[in-house]
Amino acid sequence: GLPKICPEGNINKIDRKILFIYLKHHHTPKRMVVAGVGVEHKRLVEAVEKYFVDQKPIWEEDSSLIISDRSKNFVDESIAQYTGGYILEECNVPVYAGPSGLPELSHIVIGLEGCSHQDPDFVPMCVLNMMMGGGGSFSAGGPGKGMYTRLYTNVLNRYHWLYSATAYNHAYADSGIFCIHASSTPSHVREMAEVIVHEMV
Repeated sequence: GLPKICPEGNINKIDRKILFIYLKHHHTPKRMVVAGVGVEHKRLVEAVEKYFVDQKPIWEEDSSLIISDRSKNFVDESIAQYTGGYILEECNVPVYAGPSGLPELSHIVIGLEGCSHQDPDFVPMCVLNMMMGGGGSFSAGGPGKGMYTRLYTNVLNRYHWLYSATAYNHAYADSGIFCIHASSTPSHVREMAEVIVHEMV
């Protein structure tokens, strides 16, 4: 996939025209949702029409802001192809001068192809995600949050060596990923994988 952070080699290539090209192709009415809370519906509609319809964006008024080369104005709308795989990364545990208080943990993520946010199964996938739920053995949000989800009742409450287990549903325009991320002590990686797979199937 595309990198989450801009590669260092691209930083000097970003200029005003590049930014306006991005805005022109991604910040369009069909890609926006305007929501209002505690405001009169008619006034909200009038404001949206005034600032989003009547007023043209600056790149529509000044053609010099847009690069004429159409190949650089292309929005990639190709269909994503899910490809399964396996990756293992090892890291050196940092050595602290004194007790760090941080546990040494191993992490796994087990995922399968999900569905897009346009798919009829999108809402059932969201329900599945909430039902699986999960969290950590310690939660900054306070007690009781998600305590009756499957990953809490079947995993975190049964295996003391598991530090966290959380389900995620990432839905995009053409595909998606449903996965469970878990962490445990390094001596229980095999058991952790077996427990998570059991919950997924």
